Amino acid sequence: MLNGGDIWYDVTNTTNSADLAKEQQYNLLNVILPYLNTINTNEDLLAVIDAGQQTQSPVGKLILLAELGKIDSAQIEFNRLLMEEPKPNLKRMIVETGKTYGLIA
Repeated sequence: MLNGGDIWYDVTNTTNSADLAKEQQYNLLNVILPYLNTINTNEDLLAVIDAGQQTQSPVGKLILLAELGKIDSAQIEFNRLLMEEPKPNLKRMIVETGKTYGLIA
């Protein structure tokens, strides 16, 4: 969206809350909402994910496909993730997600 990454703020007792509120309002009205307005359908969301325009969990696309009932596509994504030989913790997450959606026998 802005620079492709998250923006975090350190708010302390010296933070000018009026300036911060103004910046947040600008970001919401001129960056976030216009971006979200480009995603009108589930297919739009999948296209954004496929294009790498949206940061997500490694299993985010898998979950989205399964939740949308696109089980064949979810199975393909599940198999693709496992073929990448993920590290043990990520593999465990992929397998658990696969079990949740009935992608593993």
